[in-house]
Amino acid sequence: MKKRLLTLAALVVAFVGSSFAYNIGDYAYTSTQRVKILGENIVQNGDFTLGTEGWTNAAGEGTSADVWSMEEAAGPNGENAIMSLNGSTDDAALCRAWTLSGGTYLITYDIKGEGTNGTGIVSGASSCVDIFLTTSGTLTKADGDVNVSTVDGYKDVWKTNAYAFVAEEGQSLVMHVEKLATNTQLTNVKIYPAKVVYDDRILQQKLAYVDRLIATGKFVQDTENEFIGNIVEVMRSMLGTTELDDASNAEVLVAEYENELLSWLDVNAADLLKEEKKWSAYGDTRKQNAFGNWKGGYRGRWFHKNNGGSNEITNDGDEIGYRFQGGNALQSERIAYSLVPNKAGTYMFSLDVVGHYMAGTSGKVYNFLPGTTDNYVTDWNRDFKGVTVYAGKEEMVADDTDAERNVEQEGQKVDCGVISNPNAKLNCQRFVVFYEVSQAQVDAGEPLYFGIAYVPDAEVTAKLGCNVNIANPQIRLIGVTQDEIDFENEVAKIIVQQTALNERLGWAKDDVVKTAQDGYPWGKADLQAVIDQCQPAYDASLEVVDAEGNVKNADLINEFLDYVKNGTGTAYSDSLLRVVQAVNSGRSAYSNINKPIANYRQEIADAEAVRDDVMNAQGDKKTFQAAIDAAIAKLDEVLAVTTDETREADEEMLTAQLALLAEAVEAFKQSAALTPIVDIDFSNGFEPWVDAEGITLGLLIKGAAGQMTFPDGVANAESNVVLTNESKGIGEMSFALGVGEELLDVLRVGNGSATVEIAEADRAGDDEVIRFNFNAWLLRLTDGYFTIDLLNAADQRVAGFSYCSYSEAVAYNDFNNEANEGMILNKSTAVANTTGDAGSHTDSNKSGFSLIVDYKAKAVQGIIEGPNGFTTGQLIPLRTQVDEETPLEDNKVAKFVLTSNYKNYPGRRCWFDDLQVFKYASQADGPIVDGISTIASEPVVKGIYTLSGQKVEKAVKGLYIVNGKKVLVK
Repeated sequence: MKKRLLTLAALVVAFVGSSFAYNIGDYAYTSTQRVKILGENIVQNGDFTLGTEGWTNAAGEGTSADVWSMEEAAGPNGENAIMSLNGSTDDAALCRAWTLSGGTYLITYDIKGEGTNGTGIVSGASSCVDIFLTTSGTLTKADGDVNVSTVDGYKDVWKTNAYAFVAEEGQSLVMHVEKLATNTQLTNVKIYPAKVVYDDRILQQKLAYVDRLIATGKFVQDTENEFIGNIVEVMRSMLGTTELDDASNAEVLVAEYENELLSWLDVNAADLLKEEKKWSAYGDTRKQNAFGNWKGGYRGRWFHKNNGGSNEITNDGDEIGYRFQGGNALQSERIAYSLVPNKAGTYMFSLDVVGHYMAGTSGKVYNFLPGTTDNYVTDWNRDFKGVTVYAGKEEMVADDTDAERNVEQEGQKVDCGVISNPNAKLNCQRFVVFYEVSQAQVDAGEPLYFGIAYVPDAEVTAKLGCNVNIANPQIRLIGVTQDEIDFENEVAKIIVQQTALNERLGWAKDDVVKTAQDGYPWGKADLQAVIDQCQPAYDASLEVVDAEGNVKNADLINEFLDYVKNGTGTAYSDSLLRVVQAVNSGRSAYSNINKPIANYRQEIADAEAVRDDVMNAQGDKKTFQAAIDAAIAKLDEVLAVTTDETREADEEMLTAQLALLAEAVEAFKQSAALTPIVDIDFSNGFEPWVDAEGITLGLLIKGAAGQMTFPDGVANAESNVVLTNESKGIGEMSFALGVGEELLDVLRVGNGSATVEIAEADRAGDDEVIRFNFNAWLLRLTDGYFTIDLLNAADQRVAGFSYCSYSEAVAYNDFNNEANEGMILNKSTAVANTTGDAGSHTDSNKSGFSLIVDYKAKAVQGIIEGPNGFTTGQLIPLRTQVDEETPLEDNKVAKFVLTSNYKNYPGRRCWFDDLQVFKYASQADGPIVDGISTIASEPVVKGIYTLSGQKVEKAVKGLYIVNGKKVLVK
């Protein structure tokens, strides 16, 4: 535990300037802290006056002249410096250790390169200046050692890096320098005993913000105000004094300052984001493009950092940020809050902003800041620019030029300039813009936008990466007090909750009179008790705000608002919300207690759907219908006599009857089972595909009926090929069997086509239906597609659909039209997006697909049923043309063709399984379309049809096609 605390205590980052020595009593700054020097520098020969005396390599031996060169008088003040000749290796590192007494210290050193570079803290990494605390006695960092240094940048001018840290008694501080870029120089290593004091930059930041607000002339300037006249001046008087040596003095004052600042602002301007300025309600989200009324740009990379990260800029970490993790080029981005103003006047938008670039030229570089893991390396050396805070009638486009951003500080847009700072909490900057809203704008009801836009610096190299974080947004209307806005908001919320309560009480009253035959025989007394308890609350609310929205009792509203302000109670609207929730709970309980009746009826409806399925036409319907009738009779019998007292026994009776019905369903399915004309479950392995002349054409897999063929080079007979990052290219684009190392009975989809031929004798006739059923596990890939084509004997396309992960679906997709948009698989919400290997190859991730071609109805229909629901395509006419000029030779399906361009990498898979093809008699009364020659024509479908295409006289509960439109009958 002590080691962990030390990790958190090692406070980092750097400052720029000429090197100089500190005297006892001086104050020194790092970018994260302010310290007071308590003792003399304890480092001897830190400026290499005595050459490399005291400095060694990692083995404790002398330094190598082939790696390190002594540069006389090359330092920032004429000191000697040591220079890297060729990027030293680990063994030839420049090292030194100092044994320390327990306490706080400051270490500084000067560094200079030939260009912009980054220094790392990971042993063995390039440009590594690794400073750490250890008890091991070695000069190379070991597990458990505590980081002191972090990643810093350096340029072609001398720069001082400094770190404050806490050491235990007997610990050694080690400086380990290796692999510096050629001609990088280092000197002036100093270590001072020190103590942490309050950082006066925090006071300066807060005073500057208040001074800016007062200077605008838009706020009440009451010199007698305790906030302006006393607290601010006391804070100002503490600057440059020893009073800040005791941090508690300033911390108490700053806490009072924050409270008084808020009160002062509330008197001068109401915060319209009072209830929406935090993002914590959205949890720890990633890659969002919306947070309530906050809308991000098109990239969708904004995220809420819940209490998180080394870049935290508020005490509770309640911020959102835009993170670009590297790529071909930096991306522009924006996020804005939309607000429709209901009052004319001056609107103020303010928020905290911090940003930084990631170090290095690769996308993801890890950072080992004290107390953190797996974070991004930050390049504090590069000035972060390109952020604009704005307010106006339109969103600022993310690619506005630098010239357009260069506006006045108090204008409608403000260029934030250089905003990067290693300690965001310490020195994050607050930006303010103002916008005047006229009465005409209010009358027009047009929204305003308050936000920030980020455009990367043109000098930033590709793949660098960046972070932009914002927190504490405020949108204030000047000249209106917070109390006035709070009152208006409370009245509006009372009206909302009052309306909701009245509505739900009405629903509850309707519920309680429902009969047993409606499916509600139980729980009426309990629901009536809820109504009796909650009705008086609604009646009383009309004495506060009447049904027309007029305020009747302002004093009571304000009294409740005072409770909220004092933290001792809730608002009146919240008390009404509790009543609304009580009614909802009562209705939910009433519904749940009667749910067995609804479930029973659904089981009957499902059984009737099985009975009416055209694929079950050959089943023993007489016996099955008797079981359905018995289930209906039992329900009627129970509903006629049941009471709350007999509910449990009656439920058991209905459960027993449903068990009998379930047995009848299975028996009926067995009696109706069709023999598939194609049945391939991929339990058989690959074997050669040889034509009649003995020529090998490729590979094939036989099924219980039929076979799937793969042209030469498309499939991989080594079905247990394991695809890893190291073995990319070995079968990555091939059809194969198995998932990872498991030889499961499933086809891994690759690049190319696989074909199943329908024997001529098995092709459907004019009065028949041919149906293709299969399962698939799909993973959305960039530029990926997965298509199913039903072809005739001349290889002309009769029907099919596709799965496309890119925006442009395959052009010939039969379902690529308004009526069947959901059948384009990249838009289907039913399809599960599968990842990984064997763990994802489960029924819970499986999506089922059907293509049904009804020749009597002259129509085709597609169905997708997956973990996320199902999508049923419209009945569309069978095509008769290949295109406008070329007719189909016939529309009898002779081939099923699976085509894709999948590349199977670890975590990227597409699988196919359980292909079955059935042929059965059509139940259609006749053609549902006539005279249609092309697929682009819009069919006119009259009547009521089941999803499988059977016409029915009456729609009971379920999903139907009624006059060409999908209808859910409840």
